[in-house]
Amino acid sequence: MELKKILWKLGFRWREFRKKKNYVIFGSNSVEYLKSSFYINLILLAFFLLSVWFLSNSVSTISQFLFWFVQTLEVTKVLKIPILDNELYYEYLTSFGLFYLLVSLIWDVTILWNKANNKMALVGESIWFWESKLFGSDLRSLPINGNWTWKQSTLRTIFGLHQLKFTFQNGTELSSPFFFPTKSNLRIALRIIRSHK
Repeated sequence: MELKKILWKLGFRWREFRKKKNYVIFGSNSVEYLKSSFYINLILLAFFLLSVWFLSNSVSTISQFLFWFVQTLEVTKVLKIPILDNELYYEYLTSFGLFYLLVSLIWDVTILWNKANNKMALVGESIWFWESKLFGSDLRSLPINGNWTWKQSTLRTIFGLHQLKFTFQNGTELSSPFFFPTKSNLRIALRIIRSHK
């Protein structure tokens, strides 16, 4: 019974904290958040972990291939560089190259992760949009009756890939996070689309 009371108090404090935060940011407590799909984050995480596993297991294979390639071309006889006969040199070279690929992969996955975790909230007659960046985020207020399109289909419904897009007058687009068509998300999406018409 004590654990239930503690959890209830924590939940209550969390809801109060969210209300205060919403009031500070928006000046209103009536904020409806678009609940994003978690599949994209899982796919990105799985892709990253599989790539790290593959890269870490392929060091010896790639270094042996490089050694074989250099020996086949007889580069050491032509250039007379004795370090090229050492197999350990190729392991270091391969490790450095794969480390560079891993850093590049982390950078790209971070950018995609930030794009997938954009947030969108409906406050009164405006839409607030958090666009995540690598260091911080941009907060924008968009009109509810702007140029909105709703990307939807049967496959998008199954995989939680519904998306709202706002097109600016210069042609650039701002995309909402992917979302499942749940009751609260449908209410927000329909209100936005109906206001456009």
